[in-house]
Amino acid sequence: MSRSDTATLNYIAHRSIVAPHEFNPFAWPISGPSFFPANIGKIPGGRRFYAGWEVEYGERMRPGDVITAFEHVADVSERRGRSGRLIFVVNEIIWRNQVDALVKRMLGTLAHIPTTHESS
Repeated sequence: MSRSDTATLNYIAHRSIVAPHEFNPFAWPISGPSFFPANIGKIPGGRRFYAGWEVEYGERMRPGDVITAFEHVADVSERRGRSGRLIFVVNEIIWRNQVDALVKRMLGTLAHIPTTHESS
């Protein structure tokens, strides 16, 4: 068996392995700064808390896949509650593999309670 045949068989064998849906390939960066910006979707001042996640799964990750992530603010809305004004920021994070197939789509909602002088 030639070297290329062995490499092909190894590739095929490893492609049958799949990662769990919640596997995070960005948890162990190889080099450089963190992918996720520290301030995306954050409003200065006040308090904030996570108000929930919605997750959609696509293709399973396999050894050798190259995963690319894109994050952006998908929506900003304001509501009035008993405690005053609330601002909700929805961040969308999309992971795609090397053939541009959807791997994972996450919508995370961050609730922001402005400080008293910002509430009017």
